[in-house]
Amino acid sequence: MLNIYFDNVLIDNDAYAELTNDYKLFNDSFYLGSTASNTFKLKILKSEVSNHPTNVKIEDDNTTFHLIVDKVEEEKGFFNYYLVDKMVDFNFGYDAKPLIDSKLELEEDCYLSDILEDMCLKANIELDYTLTNNIIVSWYDSRIQAREYLSFIAELEGGYACI
Repeated sequence: MLNIYFDNVLIDNDAYAELTNDYKLFNDSFYLGSTASNTFKLKILKSEVSNHPTNVKIEDDNTTFHLIVDKVEEEKGFFNYYLVDKMVDFNFGYDAKPLIDSKLELEEDCYLSDILEDMCLKANIELDYTLTNNIIVSWYDSRIQAREYLSFIAELEGGYACI
């Protein structure tokens, strides 16, 4: 059974008319280190919406998606919600220098796992993965977005990143 929640409030199953999903793991060709993109379009009756949500949860018997409302369009009798996964929360400039420096002051090494944990903390994303390729990091380029560094980490792990 499919359940849809607007800001943690269950929406009546008869209220939505359409749900489409576009999942892109690789844009042009297969490569390791991809950061998956998962978007949805949800069409729901206007009469069922008192306030536009900021967060939407879609769950079925096997999967739960936590999504952010990216755009809302009105249509006769309906709202169309364009939803994106929380991977967009990694679209920020990230500088690991303060973390590396604080580890150095404590005479500790800074590992890739420390940086991944720090990026997830800053993006307000719960990390449930342990790196197998946990290397020491002593230098960092702060001109690149966290999402791009996440793809580098995924490549080192021989896979891809997804939420």
